[in-house]
Amino acid sequence: GSDSDEGDTADDGPIRLTDARGEVVLDEPATDVVTLDFTYTEMVLALGVTPVGVADVGFYRDYVHQDPPLPEEGVTDLGLRSEPSTDRIRSLQPDLIITTTLSLPQVDVLEGIAPVLFFDPSTLDDPMAEMRSTFATVGAALGRDAEAEAVLAELDERLESGRREITDAGLDGTEIVVAQGVGSIEAPLFRLFTDRSLIIQVATEIGLANAWDGPASDWGYTDSTLEGLTQVGDAWFLAIALDEHVDAFEETYASSPVVQNLPFVQNGRFRALGGDAWPWGGPRSAIHLVDRFVTVLEDA
Repeated sequence: GSDSDEGDTADDGPIRLTDARGEVVLDEPATDVVTLDFTYTEMVLALGVTPVGVADVGFYRDYVHQDPPLPEEGVTDLGLRSEPSTDRIRSLQPDLIITTTLSLPQVDVLEGIAPVLFFDPSTLDDPMAEMRSTFATVGAALGRDAEAEAVLAELDERLESGRREITDAGLDGTEIVVAQGVGSIEAPLFRLFTDRSLIIQVATEIGLANAWDGPASDWGYTDSTLEGLTQVGDAWFLAIALDEHVDAFEETYASSPVVQNLPFVQNGRFRALGGDAWPWGGPRSAIHLVDRFVTVLEDA
């Protein structure tokens, strides 16, 4: 009733939210949302809302699984995630800006435009729990709590079915190393994901085992050179890359003793997860990661 003190529901007074810095209060659900990081772009789209402005639109389309896709029309590209155009953001007159604490240097300018939700996915040892709570918070901000619950339930179902598929295929406990190549193919660097990453949490929840135990950066990976891959051992080496990238890498280093002596190269355990296996995403990315782990290892 009207005298209810539930102040955080969409149709009953202000929406009270908690982000990485404290409490954010919205008078009503946000409709014109700006997202300055891929995770929140994906989350807003998953809740059935198209952001009015997005940082790094081209990269988002290339590197994040498009489910649902970012529409071609009606979305303003705000420039780099690290340095979005505050003029463009202001021109959109958003009623909410969602970003990471990487945007803190711009906080005064951003808060002069609209309420800002800041999240810090880098600080926690449990990225899956952080992602889930962040998604629920974004759902509340958009007045879409029910949609958020439904998507998280879908994620739970996919993790359960993925675990069954891995078990049924006799792959339970299969050791993997997940890598993202950065730099050029001539001077490659690799990010090897640790247990402090969402992508590895997805893998372990479906019954796979992470064989990499190097030190974790804030974003859940160890930087490695080509020579560092000699530490990987006999695990499956799953690259966040396209098949042609893996082929090109193998061709480039066909005469390299370092590469040819790597156990996963010798044993044919080098596979591509796809270029859009975004390791820091929301529930939709996590569902896609389950699909990719299952498909790649079942086909191996």
